[in-house]
Amino acid sequence: MNLAGHYWTIAPHLKDRFFTSTNNIHHLPWSQRFTDPAIGEITLTGQLSDQSNTDDLVIVIHGLGGSIDSAYMKRFVRACDAQNMSYLLLSVRGYDRKGDDLSHAALWQDIAFTLKSPALGKFKRFHLLGYSIGGHLCLHAALHIDDPRLHSVIAICPPLILKRAQSAIDRSTAWLYRHHVLNGLKEVYEKLDQRGRAPTPYAQVKKVTSIYDWDKLTVVPRHGFSSVEDYYEQASIAPRLDEIRLPCLIVSSSQDPMLPESNYPKDLSFSKSTTYLHCASGGHVAFPDSLNLGFGNRLGLENQTIAWINQLA
Repeated sequence: MNLAGHYWTIAPHLKDRFFTSTNNIHHLPWSQRFTDPAIGEITLTGQLSDQSNTDDLVIVIHGLGGSIDSAYMKRFVRACDAQNMSYLLLSVRGYDRKGDDLSHAALWQDIAFTLKSPALGKFKRFHLLGYSIGGHLCLHAALHIDDPRLHSVIAICPPLILKRAQSAIDRSTAWLYRHHVLNGLKEVYEKLDQRGRAPTPYAQVKKVTSIYDWDKLTVVPRHGFSSVEDYYEQASIAPRLDEIRLPCLIVSSSQDPMLPESNYPKDLSFSKSTTYLHCASGGHVAFPDSLNLGFGNRLGLENQTIAWINQLA
């Protein structure tokens, strides 16, 4: 990884945050309510754009500490709007900052509940697209959800081996990215604590400075793992990638400053239905506008992934 990886991770985020208008983005609030036996009633929320001329819906999932308003989500929205593609920006449990609950890297059940939403009943084909940990969630959904409407999965820079991903982001050289992610996570957790649903007091979690300690104090006690190591071992998708039978596209970058090459070892075993593209350029969940993955004439990550979806029809 060199300075280019930092550039392609940070520059698109700053551009979309400060210089790109979102006035032309049109979508409506969406929600789905269910009951979790451990914590009670939970409401998933999101933003839905329903293009009347399509039977396909892309469900888009943010990364760790992110939200449906993250810059990379907005980039995909603009591409969908330009090509009349219907989409749902899904906020996994708790990430809407309303304090319902806390998600983890393999909690595919949120996606299963989403597919049951009456508001999505018109769609005949669902496509999942997740960024970073959201991509990891999508890969678990492909493995576990038995729904004939679930048609394909796309994972952008997913942390396939959770222990290696945690070690990488907890490096001293990754302090900027870790600080950003933890700030988002603490926003989520503070609302959970205010609702009386936090397994560890927020005052203690607020002092956390590593992803390892975050997982130890929050994910492990909330979801019943015996330790952080147990969580990483149980939740990591890498050992089961060859079991995925849905059409699957995984895109990563050799310059990713958050997930180095150790997260994508050469001995990974993929199923025949999976296309894995490890790009020489790009950063974490962001790539040059000229990116060509070999799908269609429109360049750029978002256009290329939409073209891949359309090729499956």
